[in-house]
Amino acid sequence: MSSAESWLVIVPALVGCAMTIQGALTAKLGAIGGKAFSSCVVLFQATLLALASFLIQSHGGSSIDFAHAASQTPWWCYLGGVLGGYYVFSMIVLLPRIGVALFFIASITLQLISSALFDSFAIAGFSQRSVTPGRAAGIALVFLGCVVVNFGTDIATWIGAIMANYRSVQSQEEAVSAVRLQNVTNEELPRHDDFLITDASNASAPDFYTVVKLPEPASADTTEATQPPVVPIVRQPSSRKSDLILLIFPMIAGIFLLVQAGMNGTLGANYGYPFASFFSLSTSLVTVLILYAHEYYMKPTDFRRVWRETPWWCYIAGILSFCYVFSSTTLATRLGAAVFLGTVMATQVICATILDHFGVLGLQAKRLDWMKAAGILVLLVGVVLNTVLR
Repeated sequence: MSSAESWLVIVPALVGCAMTIQGALTAKLGAIGGKAFSSCVVLFQATLLALASFLIQSHGGSSIDFAHAASQTPWWCYLGGVLGGYYVFSMIVLLPRIGVALFFIASITLQLISSALFDSFAIAGFSQRSVTPGRAAGIALVFLGCVVVNFGTDIATWIGAIMANYRSVQSQEEAVSAVRLQNVTNEELPRHDDFLITDASNASAPDFYTVVKLPEPASADTTEATQPPVVPIVRQPSSRKSDLILLIFPMIAGIFLLVQAGMNGTLGANYGYPFASFFSLSTSLVTVLILYAHEYYMKPTDFRRVWRETPWWCYIAGILSFCYVFSSTTLATRLGAAVFLGTVMATQVICATILDHFGVLGLQAKRLDWMKAAGILVLLVGVVLNTVLR
């Protein structure tokens, strides 16, 4: 990559931020007009822009030999738009529930893991490429970062509870070991409930016993003052468990997005990348239109409310989606797929973390703690390793 092309890295960095913002905008639009309706609005805008780009670059389609391209293209490559429609719809549904950062982190993690498998076995139109040790280390760090971000707080709480219980047991054992040993005569022998005979060698001398003073049982009023506090393991509410289950869907979306990229790559190699972008977006639009028909049947869209309550900047989400598709088809070959995707993923994670922390664009604020920050840092290091040592 030349020095002039190195400046083009700024474009995928901006595209990564645009994709994250697009997710927040579509989620807000979906909260007002409906999830499927929001998906239709975004994909309709992106499809119109892709159609205009295709007609301009192919001179109205006259430069493409459709019959020859169709004979060279496997049938399953035409299904990439269906997978893209699932990605857009799942993003709209899940972002308000689990947050922007968690969605993209789960999606990116499965993308990188799946990409290694697809490259190794040449699946879904990807060229066969062995996994290098550097790339394997990067994927391992990405997976570790995802685990820390999702479960780091729970693990820290669990470890803290174990340590507190251990300190409590230790303090009780020290109290027992510090009891007084007393020698008393037979007349002064107290009740057996209070003392324990520990020296059996004095059995021949019934007037003399060696006993151990047991600690007095703590009263109900002094229990909290004398016993060290035991920190219980904090159990998360059921919504936390359901949110973790929901992580399966962005993981599937990440795999689908990767498979769609391979399908679109094969489609673009035969028809041209402008047509591949248009066809993929149009089939995504058809997919979400079917979902919207069901949504409208169950609850008709109140278009007046949507027009009245939706901020104007929510309607640029489709433009941002097209920017990603257009830049991926034009810059990925110049910069290299590894550099392009790695830059997009890194900026997605950073931008999503900022949006979640401050709760902008109508999102619920999810504050960043030190455990999540450490996990995100590990994940970013893994993305860089996977990109550079590819």
